[in-house]
Amino acid sequence: MNILLPVKQSIKKLSSDLGVQLLLLYLLLVIPVVTARLRQNLDRVFEMFRLKKRAGQKAGTLSGGEQQMLAVARALIPEPKLLLFDEPSLGLAPNLVKGLFDKFVELNKKLGITILIVEQKVREVLKISDRVYSLKLGSVSFSGKSEELLGDKETLKTLFL
Repeated sequence: MNILLPVKQSIKKLSSDLGVQLLLLYLLLVIPVVTARLRQNLDRVFEMFRLKKRAGQKAGTLSGGEQQMLAVARALIPEPKLLLFDEPSLGLAPNLVKGLFDKFVELNKKLGITILIVEQKVREVLKISDRVYSLKLGSVSFSGKSEELLGDKETLKTLFL
């Protein structure tokens, strides 16, 4: 089953009045055949993101970091092979950014999900990524291992400033 869902879709756009549990169940309603596996995935994301205690809470009352985690949790239910994130740290406090990026590492290591991140916080992403690509005017201007680039301040400066 291939389902493409926007990860960064605003929780508030969907409805800030929906409860956390209902928001996650909403995905099951839009998929024509709800399987036992999807229900297991729902249970898994409740556990993985510690959302059980928030199940009855309205999504709009969650903090920015919690809303971002809820959006990621929602995207995991149909078992994607690839997640795309556009500025996932935008508007989040530094400690929440670290928690979010740690969760990305966990998703990659435990579930084997490939994660593509477009982000201005280059150094933070380099610390958690395997590879880095830099685009200039729509073309790849750099491709390499993150660890190599992390130690090369001149190349970093040339590519990202």
